[in-house]
Amino acid sequence: MNVKYVNLGKDDIGDSPLGSIVMGKYIVASTDSPNTVILQNTSYLPRAYPVHQVIVEKNKYLALNTLDHPQFRAREMIVLEEEPSQTFPSSFLPSSASKVNISGYYNDEITIQAEMAQDGFLVLSEKYYPGWKAYVDGKSEKIYKANYIMRAVYLPKGNHTVKFVFDPWPYKVGLWVSSATFLFLIGTVVWRIRRKSD
Repeated sequence: MNVKYVNLGKDDIGDSPLGSIVMGKYIVASTDSPNTVILQNTSYLPRAYPVHQVIVEKNKYLALNTLDHPQFRAREMIVLEEEPSQTFPSSFLPSSASKVNISGYYNDEITIQAEMAQDGFLVLSEKYYPGWKAYVDGKSEKIYKANYIMRAVYLPKGNHTVKFVFDPWPYKVGLWVSSATFLFLIGTVVWRIRRKSD
C-alpha cells in the first residue's frame, strides 16, 4: 500500500515512454538502465496518515477480503480486527481535512504531530509488532492492528503529539540476564584472583 517505487524489467512494460501511465496506476519515472525501468505508484500511502472511517472485521480472512475489495479506499478508511472502545460520528470527514507530520524518526522512536479535524485514527504504515508502545500527549494509548499489518492509534479531534516507542519486555529481560551474568563472571574472576593471592 505504501510502496512508492517499483523496479521492473523493460520487457514487462514494452516501449512505454518516460512519464506515461502503465498498468493503470504507475508512471514511468526512469528508463536510464538498459534492462530495467522504475515506476512510481500514483496511489501509494504516506508513512503516516489520518483516517476518520473505521471498519471492524474480527475474522482475518474477511479483513483481507475487505482490503482487497474495489470499494475499499485505503486513504480514507482502515480495517481493525477488534472493536474500538470509542464511538464515532455517523458522518465522516475526508482524511484531507486532518493533517499529520512526522517530526522525528529513529529506529526505536517515532514522533508525529497530528491535527485532527474530527475523531479518528492515526495510521502508521509500518508493521504491527507487540514491542511498540504509543503515547498521545504523554499518555499511554492502545495500538490497534490496522489493515492486517499496520499500526493505528485513536486520536480525538484537536492537536496532538504522538510517540511510538520500541520498548519490548523480552529485550529488557535479556538485558537484565546478560548484565547479571556479566557481573557474576566479573565477581568470580575477582574472587579467584584474591584467593590465589592469599
